[in-house]
Amino acid sequence: MGNKGRSVGAGVALGILLGIFGVLIAACLSDTKVDTLRIAEIRATTAAAQAAVASANAAARSFHQTSNTKDCPRCAETIKAAAIVCRYCGHEFQPQASKLPTGGPISILSTGEYHGVSFTQYTDYSVTATVGGETKTWDGALAFRQYIDDRLNPRNIPGDRG
Repeated sequence: MGNKGRSVGAGVALGILLGIFGVLIAACLSDTKVDTLRIAEIRATTAAAQAAVASANAAARSFHQTSNTKDCPRCAETIKAAAIVCRYCGHEFQPQASKLPTGGPISILSTGEYHGVSFTQYTDYSVTATVGGETKTWDGALAFRQYIDDRLNPRNIPGDRG
């Protein structure tokens, strides 16, 4: 009559189960000092990383200024600062007013070759090339490239039997 209808085995099992939960709860609770130190360490590491990124960005800007390069906004490749069309993705840059000639004579900006056609680009961004024995002028590199591409791969125009 000492156990009053309670099982000794059930009592032992309940004690072990509650003991395990007690250990788990104690393990999950951490020391506030340790957390504070970890947070301070993370903040210091973050500040150092942000300073490194800022330094790298400043170095990249300095490199671009001294090496006459710029980044393409479409593909993020580094190209020459004087480039009007990105050689990687074909993005056409808008001319900047500060770099346009101020009423002076137009001079050659660059020369090159596109699909076997030699061309000359001038400081007013016009392009001149000889195509099929005829010298032609375009308002910009994109119009020139489109003309050459159309000659290489003519589009099928409805009604055209040529």
